[in-house]
Amino acid sequence: MELFKKIVGYAVVALQVLIVLLLVFEDQLSIPVWLQALGRVHPLMLHLPIGLLLITTLLAFGQKLFSESYKELFSFLLFLSAFTASLSAFMGMVLSLEGGYNETDLQFHKWFGVVLSFLCWGLISLRVSPLMLRPALLVGTLLLIVTGHFGASLTHGEDFILGPLAQNKKIERVITDSSSVFSAAIEPVLESKCYSCHNEEKAKGKLILTSQAAIEKGGKNGPLWKSGQSLLIDRLNLPVDHKKHMPPKDKAQLTEEEMEVIASWVAHGGNFAVALNELPEQDSLRIAAAKVVDLYFDDAVAGPIYKFASASSEKIKNLNTPYRTVFQLAANEPALQVDFFLSESFQSKFIDELQPVNEQVVAMNLSKMPVTDEDLGKLKRFSNLEKLILNQTKIEGKTLATLNEMPNLKILSLSGTKVKFEHVKVFEKSRSVREVYLWDTGISAAETVRLTQSIPQIKWDAGYHPDEKEVLRLSAPILRNDGQVLKTGESVQYKHNLPGATIRYSVNGKMPDSLSGEIYKEPIAIKQYSIVRTKAFKDGWLSSNASEHIFFPAGIKPDRAELLTKPEDRYPGEGGTTLIDNRKGMPDFYRDPVWMGFRTQNLEALFYFDKNVPEISNVTLSYARNVYAMCMPPSEMQVWGGDDEKNLKLLASYKPDQPKEYVSTRIEGADIKFPPSKFRCYKLVAKTLTKLPDFRKAPKEKGWLMVDEVFFN
Repeated sequence: MELFKKIVGYAVVALQVLIVLLLVFEDQLSIPVWLQALGRVHPLMLHLPIGLLLITTLLAFGQKLFSESYKELFSFLLFLSAFTASLSAFMGMVLSLEGGYNETDLQFHKWFGVVLSFLCWGLISLRVSPLMLRPALLVGTLLLIVTGHFGASLTHGEDFILGPLAQNKKIERVITDSSSVFSAAIEPVLESKCYSCHNEEKAKGKLILTSQAAIEKGGKNGPLWKSGQSLLIDRLNLPVDHKKHMPPKDKAQLTEEEMEVIASWVAHGGNFAVALNELPEQDSLRIAAAKVVDLYFDDAVAGPIYKFASASSEKIKNLNTPYRTVFQLAANEPALQVDFFLSESFQSKFIDELQPVNEQVVAMNLSKMPVTDEDLGKLKRFSNLEKLILNQTKIEGKTLATLNEMPNLKILSLSGTKVKFEHVKVFEKSRSVREVYLWDTGISAAETVRLTQSIPQIKWDAGYHPDEKEVLRLSAPILRNDGQVLKTGESVQYKHNLPGATIRYSVNGKMPDSLSGEIYKEPIAIKQYSIVRTKAFKDGWLSSNASEHIFFPAGIKPDRAELLTKPEDRYPGEGGTTLIDNRKGMPDFYRDPVWMGFRTQNLEALFYFDKNVPEISNVTLSYARNVYAMCMPPSEMQVWGGDDEKNLKLLASYKPDQPKEYVSTRIEGADIKFPPSKFRCYKLVAKTLTKLPDFRKAPKEKGWLMVDEVFFN
């Protein structure tokens, strides 16, 4: 025992000397790589002094502390506590030099830890009387608790303990359709799962995610996405046990919905300004954002809360006529909107008849009604009116100043009327109007600029004023087919809304121009998997941007399909039926059961023609190409055929080309041809990519093979 104490005592002294050197010269020292690795063992090492010191403190209050046998055990644990506390403090000092931590928490954690190691050293070096031993150990326990608190704040964030209780707490923030995708669906995820480690005070990896400028700047490894490559998505998609996976495995992980919306947002360019209502309803980003909004916000589309009383349902019912509808804007709100119809039958008294709901009307649409300047005086009685639409009415603008007396009017639309510049200038005195629409009026583009400059508090929207010298670009040809899967006998049809525009197309992968490419005159017959590219041309116009559409002829449907290998649990699909149900998925939404995902093993499936045996010469596998999410083409395809599954021969094999750079996300087909044959059973093998291309910078990761359909022709 004495030899053990002597060795440990010297080791503790040496460690204390090293700690003091680090404290004094930490700004001048350059830590070698091997020592940095030792420092990173600190989170593992620190558990030893915690346990040993707590046990030692408990033993100190035992009744037999000063018996000979008890003293030996107590002394052994005390020396071991001192050694592990000193070693842990030294490792922590080395780790702190890497930076990237909240400086305040780091300083408190460091100094309390150092003081604790000094205390333990003192307890084994000095002759401490029994009366002082217990208080000293209690002080050590207190230091241990405080040190641990600041350490937890460094590694897990200040809300680590209470974080799980707040995970499902709805964010108190109003989100509307005009909110940006970032504020509605991306920022809440970052705030919930990332801010604790990546903020102004604690910037792990020198990355801050609490502002747009900081996100665009990135961290020590560069921007989070650039030229189609996304470090952010790479880190999120790493296995949870991987040391670079984010968030760390001991923290709350992103849900599938959160992963999906971030990946889709980045794939859309990481646009901070685009609003929810600027995206098409079926856009994958808008769909993904809606799911996250539902998770985080109590009232995702909350509007204003009105204080006035509701009108009775009977009163509203009586005001509805064939010429006018009155309805609530929301089920639990008293606010009403009024729309007028049948301009030939309109009478001014129809406005007067709304007197019973003057207080409740907040929006009124009088478009195309024969409303005159004299009628505007009737609108003053609607004290809570916020939105007034007077498009294509007989308003000339002489009495527009009357509307300044409406305290809550915010939006006014005068498109298609005869108002002039001097008429709308009266709104410079308005305290409420914020948007005025002046499309197709007597107000010129130059006058609109003058209004914007002189009355900047109002948004003046005069629409588009074309430059007579400007050469306009044609819109792209419009596809008339409903989906990618073409039924038997169905051809591909296009149209263009501009008379005289010529559509040129190709099905050979080349981009059509004004000289090459077939001229579209009639529907295009598609007999095999094809990528159709089109452009529109017309003299005096710039050619349209190219459009690209992918088609799969439905072909001959097998009677049944059977999977020989199991897809990943995350994307199970609906068994073999998934491959022959003619249902297509979206290229970046894999939770839809039309998709099956393979990664750890290849796709192998059998297809049977039990009733009739057709002649087959072509098999096409439909898969998702999404380089950002590591969804790649198969590395190889094989088709086998025979009279049954036990007697199959190889008909053909094919290795699809792999992306050589980040490319757009879409559905593609791997097409494999072979001599016409009649077999009752076919076997398809599609091998997953075991190593991602070099540009993807994830050499140890396997590619995902996401498949939704197999076509036989």
